[in-house]
Amino acid sequence: MLDKADKKAEQLRLEKMEQQRQDREDEIREMSLKLRRKQRERRHRYEGHSSDSHSSVSRTPSPGRSPRIVRRERKDRDIRDFENDRERERDRERDRRDDREKFRSESRRRYRDSPLRSLSPRNSRGLVDY
Repeated sequence: MLDKADKKAEQLRLEKMEQQRQDREDEIREMSLKLRRKQRERRHRYEGHSSDSHSSVSRTPSPGRSPRIVRRERKDRDIRDFENDRERERDRERDRRDDREKFRSESRRRYRDSPLRSLSPRNSRGLVDY
């Protein structure tokens, strides 16, 4: 009887560790997204105020286009990028949640339905998800 309880505890421990690992990955992903967004904003701000002295490409707008229009287009593009990023991140988050739920229910089902609920390395090797 103790053996069954040990296996159950080990399974729960493994699931908890997997959950923590996924949470850490999610957090790192979110942090890197924020960092990239910040860097992009900084870059855009820098490009907007930079002088021509160190740039080989002329920053003067082509004739017939006023700088005001260019600035507005850049701002619209930034807003669009931001909204797309946010939408993409929301989708990714939803997918991650769905995957996590699927993983949890599948592992519960596997545990419940497996005839010999063994956690020996040979039998659990097939469940490893890299």
